[in-house]
Amino acid sequence: MKILLKHSVRSLGLAGDIVTVKPGYARNFLLPKGIAVPASEANVNLVESCKARRVVEEAKMKETYSAAAEAINSLELVLHMKANASNHLYGSVNAGEIVTQLNNRHINIEKDMVQLEDPIKELGNFEIAIQLDGQITATLKIEVRDEHGEIPVLEGNLDYDPRDDEEVDDEDEDEPRGSRYDAAEAEEKAKSAKEAEETADAETETA
Repeated sequence: MKILLKHSVRSLGLAGDIVTVKPGYARNFLLPKGIAVPASEANVNLVESCKARRVVEEAKMKETYSAAAEAINSLELVLHMKANASNHLYGSVNAGEIVTQLNNRHINIEKDMVQLEDPIKELGNFEIAIQLDGQITATLKIEVRDEHGEIPVLEGNLDYDPRDDEEVDDEDEDEPRGSRYDAAEAEEKAKSAKEAEETADAETETA
């Protein structure tokens, strides 16, 4: 079905364009909403007035997109996601999530504006192009952090003990830890016992 657009419709056409759409889409949405009219001979005469409206709408849209681009360029979006020790996400950040985050900040964009080839699947900093229209592009800075806001602990030796780094003499390399201290203690006890024995002998001679 051919219709004449009275207002610009994204991905369909601009005000004043004659386009072909499915009859159901025209009858159930475009025509009742006053967005379009049947492309009859009488309605074609409306083209000039529609084109004048197009100029106004395009100027307003450009102003809206320029403001959105400025807001996006000044924004650093921080997302907290669950990740493993290798910084890989349990899940991902896709275009739909980015749209939701921006819309929640009163920056209205559509999913096809997000130039993201593959979803983000790891922690880090990213820059994503947002194509608002043919002439206006913004750059969104995204920082994906661990859900606790911490840097994940990398896998490694969790049983490390700094005392293991203490230097030992080469001759004691194979000696079990603590054996030197046991020998010294035994030597001290033997010395004390000998001194006690000598003292006892002296007392006996004096008597």
